[in-house]
Amino acid sequence: MNYNKIKLYGKLLHFKQGQLLSIFLTFKCNLRCDYCSLLWATGTWPECEISTVNQWKDYFNNIRFQVKEISLLGGEPTLYPGFTELTNWLLDKGYFVKVYTNLTRLTPLLRINRFRRFIIHASYHRTYDSRMFLRNYYRLRKKHRIEVYELGERTLGIKSRLNPILTKRQVKESALHISPDRKIFLTCDEMCKNY
Repeated sequence: MNYNKIKLYGKLLHFKQGQLLSIFLTFKCNLRCDYCSLLWATGTWPECEISTVNQWKDYFNNIRFQVKEISLLGGEPTLYPGFTELTNWLLDKGYFVKVYTNLTRLTPLLRINRFRRFIIHASYHRTYDSRMFLRNYYRLRKKHRIEVYELGERTLGIKSRLNPILTKRQVKESALHISPDRKIFLTCDEMCKNY
């Protein structure tokens, strides 16, 4: 098998080469930010059937190409009913998993088993209470690796990366995007237009 080697925290890690998959577990979110790319097309979150955990397991068991990394997205992926079970199963199968979350729902993230192949990408949104975000961040970083992104400008006072709020014209995607009903799209924008 062909692997990529990277050094992280002084340890040499091996990751499979292959396709990046962006899995939208749900389009729903518990925040309603005016700059949300899922709301651009229609002003509401796209509607579609949500796959069960067993349907996702069958999907991954039948993939015929090599997967390098899986990103779990939403809306807010922790709103998906089987989030913890599916994430732990993917990690047990050897996948490198990233979760993109707003850190509003702490319990599902704390139930994820500790793996070096798991990382949380936490986005601080202006519509969310900064004290609550920081409280959840400090609790989670004891168990998992977290990268914090702030949208627009830095306000949290912790090590974070600055992500500007993107306009529709600036969104460029490089992964395969898979909707909650397991259909494949090349871009997030294309997916939203089809629901």
